[in-house]
Amino acid sequence: MVPRDRDAEFTATGTVAEALALLEAARARLHEDVRASAPDAPPANPPVDDLDIWYATQGDVLLHVYEELAQHLGQLEVTRDVLLARGGTTSGS
Repeated sequence: MVPRDRDAEFTATGTVAEALALLEAARARLHEDVRASAPDAPPANPPVDDLDIWYATQGDVLLHVYEELAQHLGQLEVTRDVLLARGGTTSGS
C-alpha cells in the first residue's frame, strides 16, 4: 500500500526542481515495481480494510495503476490547456 496524507497534499510546498526530482524517483520506483511483478500472481499487498477494491492478480493492479495515471495525465493536460489559453507560457511540450 502507498502511504498517503491527503491533508498534506494540499499544503505541500517546494520548487519545480524538487517536484521534478520527486517525479523522477516515483517513475524509477514504478519501473522497478513493474519489472518485479508477476502479472498472474495474486497481489503482493492486498487491501485489508477496503474490501470493495479487490484485484485478483498483480496484472489487474498494474492495469488499475495505468488507468489512474492516464486519467490524471488527462486532467493535467486539460489544466495546461486552460492555463495556456489564459495567456500562460510553457517551457516544454
